[in-house]
Amino acid sequence: MQKKNELSYKQLKNYCSTAKFNFETTAELEPTNKGIGQERGIVALEFGLNVDVNRL
Repeated sequence: MQKKNELSYKQLKNYCSTAKFNFETTAELEPTNKGIGQERGIVALEFGLNVDVNRL
């Protein structure tokens, strides 16, 4: 029995059509050092990395 806010395994699978992409392999893509679509996570990570644990 599924609980109120529980997802089934079918709801967790995300499908993406390859027709959306204009490249054959990822080797054709420009490398990046940034997180894509993760601005809040990157800000949180940077904050955590900059905490001076010796001052706590």
